[in-house]
Amino acid sequence: MSFSSGRFTTVLTSRGCPHRCTFCSCTAFRGNLCKFRSPENLVGELEELAGEGYEEVGFVDDSFTLVRKRVERICELMRERRLDISWWCGTRVDAVSLELFREMKRAGCEAVFFGLESGSQRILDYYQKRITPQQSVRAVEAARKAGLNTTGTFIVGAPVETREEVLQTLRFAERLRMDAVGIGPLWVYPGTQLWNDLVSRNPELGERYWESGFVPVELGMCPYSEEWLLEAIGRTLRKFYLNPLYLSWQLFKTLRDPYRRRVLSERLSSLLS
Repeated sequence: MSFSSGRFTTVLTSRGCPHRCTFCSCTAFRGNLCKFRSPENLVGELEELAGEGYEEVGFVDDSFTLVRKRVERICELMRERRLDISWWCGTRVDAVSLELFREMKRAGCEAVFFGLESGSQRILDYYQKRITPQQSVRAVEAARKAGLNTTGTFIVGAPVETREEVLQTLRFAERLRMDAVGIGPLWVYPGTQLWNDLVSRNPELGERYWESGFVPVELGMCPYSEEWLLEAIGRTLRKFYLNPLYLSWQLFKTLRDPYRRRVLSERLSSLLS
């Protein structure tokens, strides 16, 4: 979901990630070191925020559900203290389950964001994502079954990615029946493993783009043009969001879901004010 349902803020409950995705800059800063706030400390802050009138919180950790027992304790404390606050989080598809999603929903969670990246196992392995497309399917289905809103993000345009693998990912994004999708070309950031690998083979890249990073397809590093890739992305997004079945499904969900109605009301109010 792109808009909040009321007065909103973000909260960081942990730092770091034990995974080593080659496109991610997290390990460049912290290696694989992770630090977690205790459930008691976090829920104490949430009580203060609720007391100050905040109605929604976004947990902006690299992956909120890395330690399942910790998440279960957070949810337990939120229910015990009757916190009237909505929240969302980002997570990995291999760190969730239907039971966990149901616990989160009971504690006020309304939406989850998945970094799905690709529908091709070869490209997932290239990114060292350590997930499978089948895990993505199961995670999205579980979140939907638990009553959560779902968003998934995808990356296309890796230097080794073929045209067919791009299309495979775009078709995969369409099939998952999420509430929202985000699709964009790969951006290679300084300090990531992808940066180190590509710059080691072409030092000029490091000299030219060390401040900003670069997009491989813009530099002609892919077996297709930037124009073709952007058109393929745009075509998929139009097909996804303008599908009559999708639109009717979203309308039906909004009519049934108080959270989605509040989001819509807040958005309309901001547009009209």
